[in-house]
Amino acid sequence: MNQAIHILSIKWVKEALILKLKYHRIFLLASLSVLFTITVYVWLISFGSWTTWPTLTGYYDRLASAFDHGRLSLELKPDAALLVLSNPYDPAARAGLKALNDASLYKGKYYLYFGPVPALFLAIVKPFGFTETGDQYLVFAFVSGILVLQTLLIIKIWRRFFQDIPVWITAICIFLSGLVTPFASMLTKARIYEASIAGGQFFFLTGLYFIITALDKDHASEKYLIMGGISLALAIGSRLTQILPIGFLVSMVAFWILRKYSRCKPRSRVIYQIISLGLPLILGLAILGWYNWARFNSVFETGLFY
Repeated sequence: MNQAIHILSIKWVKEALILKLKYHRIFLLASLSVLFTITVYVWLISFGSWTTWPTLTGYYDRLASAFDHGRLSLELKPDAALLVLSNPYDPAARAGLKALNDASLYKGKYYLYFGPVPALFLAIVKPFGFTETGDQYLVFAFVSGILVLQTLLIIKIWRRFFQDIPVWITAICIFLSGLVTPFASMLTKARIYEASIAGGQFFFLTGLYFIITALDKDHASEKYLIMGGISLALAIGSRLTQILPIGFLVSMVAFWILRKYSRCKPRSRVIYQIISLGLPLILGLAILGWYNWARFNSVFETGLFY
């Protein structure tokens, strides 16, 4: 009997060591895949020059400058000839006049209808010497962040369900996931549109990662649920259309929490877990509503109408 227990103990220790070695290998290969993919990103966004990154648009930099000066409107003044038109929103009427494309014109001021969250992050770092930051830098940062989050999710899925798959195959999956459409094409046309889209996707995946981490336990972690809720709020603040997948995701997570944890915990604790995820979203939507009201006197107007 003792000999059998001893043999089993040796077997368990050996399996644990092999598994630990596989974890080290997958993180090493994943890091190499991420570094190689980011190198490809630099080559793409610089169009092969490596050091020179062309600036196609700089809208978020303008909004960040406005935030730093306590303004919600852009500091660029509209052309006086544009303001005297009976309908300045008619492309034919303003033909030949100098106008800022892809901006909202309201009461003689320019506003951005894109989500403000990327500009808030730029406004934080601009005082430290980051002046005239083109939108391509935001696109690169967000796409690189998406790559890291995809890597963490792939590793988490591998550890949970597919440990029999060779580590090198997982590393190839990480590399391919970083170069699939639309990431590669976004880097070659890194403008305000791509910055908004990539920002929304980055924060969405951040929220998804925190939520999966929170639920991948015997007891759901309120701390990770709060962080997930904050990330999802930032996703909506980057790109408003994220509200659709986020609404579905939050509904499914709430259902999962009620189904999995309601039997083993007091109902009040389960409700607290749902509030931990939902409250940051509600606060984020309230702030976004105030932002719209302060600019256009409407909670639901983002500037698209103008």
